[in-house]
Amino acid sequence: MKKEELLAQIDQWRKNMEHQKIIDAITALPETERDYVLTCTLAREYNVVNRFAEAKELLESVKKEGKGDPNWYFHYAYTLFSLNRFAEAKQAMQQVLKMVPGNKNAMLLLKSIDVRLDKEEAQKKFGNGLPVDEEKALDYVLN
Repeated sequence: MKKEELLAQIDQWRKNMEHQKIIDAITALPETERDYVLTCTLAREYNVVNRFAEAKELLESVKKEGKGDPNWYFHYAYTLFSLNRFAEAKQAMQQVLKMVPGNKNAMLLLKSIDVRLDKEEAQKKFGNGLPVDEEKALDYVLN
């Protein structure tokens, strides 16, 4: 199957939410035949099926090519977010917004990242809340 045909088929599978078919088709190709677009597509599909470590590895393998691509940064930020690496995810998402100011999806994910970073900070100060470390909470409030 030619690349154009494969991309058209992938688009159809994506519309039908047949993510495993996309994964199977791309992983059936020899790695040497997977270009930037197919690698990023595979990483995106791995994110959809919660295979975040594999998505991260793939995205990092094409990081150089993705330097000017806001979609690469978005998918990388999403992957990092899903791996609970919020500070790194924030940096990547800020790059998306530098490249595409006002992108609503990027702004929404950035807001989610900030919430998680705030939660992490609160947990460092107060514990995880189960049960609340009263001494730490009082020390924070009083100092």
